[in-house]
Amino acid sequence: MVAVSLADGESRSIGSVSRPPRLAVRVGLATLRPVARPAHRLTPRRRAILEAIQASDKHPTAAQIYAQVKASHPRVAFGTVYKALDLLSRTGQILQLEFGDGASRYDRRIDRHDHAVCTVCGKLVDLDVKLPAGLERDASQASGFEINQHTTHFFGLCPECSVLDSPK
Repeated sequence: MVAVSLADGESRSIGSVSRPPRLAVRVGLATLRPVARPAHRLTPRRRAILEAIQASDKHPTAAQIYAQVKASHPRVAFGTVYKALDLLSRTGQILQLEFGDGASRYDRRIDRHDHAVCTVCGKLVDLDVKLPAGLERDASQASGFEINQHTTHFFGLCPECSVLDSPK
């Protein structure tokens, strides 16, 4: 079924179209999986955006990614970067992280892992910690949800801010 997005934000189905399967493309640390529509191909700008995220272990914001990509693609618009980030996160190529500070952060790791966030400077790091056995089961029982995945975020002071915060 093919859906067309209308100017008023609604979508309408217009029929079905047979499409050949798309091949996965290997880029850096991750394999790009087929995207939802053939129009979503890996353009040079999207490739540069994905590579910028894969090259960083600091969970960059859209503005930071834009600044990095603009160096090699001077005519790229911020809107292009933002839309590409949305597409890459919706298709599972990257993770989009939101912490309520207004700026999404982007993670190259798409496997299940947790994060620690500094409440002073906003530093964000990946964590691979063993969580208690039965955590998903307990959450499922408490909520009534059928839990199929989870992430855990730890908030506190990073080592740099902890030193600055300690009494002299």
